Amino acid sequence: MGAAVKTTQIAFPKTYPPRCTARQRIASHGQNSTTNSRDNVFADGSDHELAALSGDTTAGYTAVLTIGVAV
Repeated sequence: MGAAVKTTQIAFPKTYPPRCTARQRIASHGQNSTTNSRDNVFADGSDHELAALSGDTTAGYTAVLTIGVAV
Protein backbone atom coordinates (compact mmCIF):
# COMPACT_ATOMS: atom_id res chain seq x y z
CA MET A 1 0.00 0.00 0.00
CA GLY A 2 1.38 3.41 -0.97
CA ALA A 3 1.73 6.52 1.16
CA ALA A 4 -1.10 9.04 1.32
CA VAL A 5 -0.30 12.02 -0.87
CA LYS A 6 -3.25 14.30 -0.17
CA THR A 7 -5.99 14.46 2.41
CA THR A 8 -8.94 16.80 2.06
CA GLN A 9 -12.49 17.29 3.19
CA ILE A 10 -15.73 18.00 1.37
CA ALA A 11 -17.30 21.46 1.52
CA PHE A 12 -21.06 21.85 1.36
CA PRO A 13 -22.79 24.87 -0.19
CA LYS A 14 -23.68 27.57 2.33
CA THR A 15 -27.26 27.16 1.13
CA TYR A 16 -27.28 23.63 2.63
CA PRO A 17 -30.75 23.47 4.19
CA PRO A 18 -30.80 24.32 7.93
CA ARG A 19 -33.38 21.53 8.38
CA CYS A 20 -30.57 19.03 7.72
CA THR A 21 -28.50 20.19 10.67
CA ALA A 22 -31.61 20.17 12.87
CA ARG A 23 -31.92 16.38 12.47
CA GLN A 24 -31.36 14.63 15.80
CA ARG A 25 -28.14 12.78 14.92
CA ILE A 26 -26.47 15.95 13.61
CA ALA A 27 -27.98 18.39 16.13
CA SER A 28 -26.65 16.32 19.03
CA HIS A 29 -23.13 17.44 18.05
CA GLY A 30 -24.04 21.13 18.33
CA GLN A 31 -24.19 23.90 15.75
CA ASN A 32 -21.23 24.11 13.37
CA SER A 33 -19.49 27.39 14.13
CA THR A 34 -17.07 27.20 11.20
CA THR A 35 -18.10 28.43 7.79
CA ASN A 36 -16.31 27.34 4.62
CA SER A 37 -14.66 30.76 4.37
CA ARG A 38 -13.32 30.49 7.95
CA ASP A 39 -12.18 26.86 7.69
CA ASN A 40 -8.38 26.66 7.37
CA VAL A 41 -8.69 23.71 4.94
CA PHE A 42 -10.44 26.02 2.49
CA ALA A 43 -8.16 29.03 3.05
CA ASP A 44 -7.40 29.03 -0.68
CA GLY A 45 -11.07 28.57 -1.61
CA SER A 46 -13.40 25.60 -1.84
CA ASP A 47 -13.81 25.42 -5.62
CA HIS A 48 -12.18 21.98 -5.83
CA GLU A 49 -13.83 20.53 -2.70
CA LEU A 50 -17.39 21.86 -3.07
CA ALA A 51 -19.92 19.04 -3.43
CA ALA A 52 -22.99 19.35 -5.63
CA LEU A 53 -26.10 18.40 -3.64
CA SER A 54 -29.39 17.04 -4.88
CA GLY A 55 -32.37 15.63 -3.03
CA ASP A 56 -34.36 16.72 0.00
CA THR A 57 -34.68 16.14 3.75
CA THR A 58 -37.42 13.54 3.29
CA ALA A 59 -35.79 11.24 0.73
CA GLY A 60 -32.22 12.14 1.61
CA TYR A 61 -29.43 13.96 -0.18
CA THR A 62 -26.79 12.86 -2.63
CA ALA A 63 -23.47 14.68 -2.67
CA VAL A 64 -21.32 14.47 -5.78
CA LEU A 65 -17.67 15.51 -5.86
CA THR A 66 -15.41 14.72 -8.80
CA ILE A 67 -11.73 14.36 -8.04
CA GLY A 68 -8.76 13.68 -10.27
CA VAL A 69 -6.18 11.07 -9.40
CA ALA A 70 -2.91 10.80 -11.28
CA VAL A 71 -1.40 7.33 -11.31
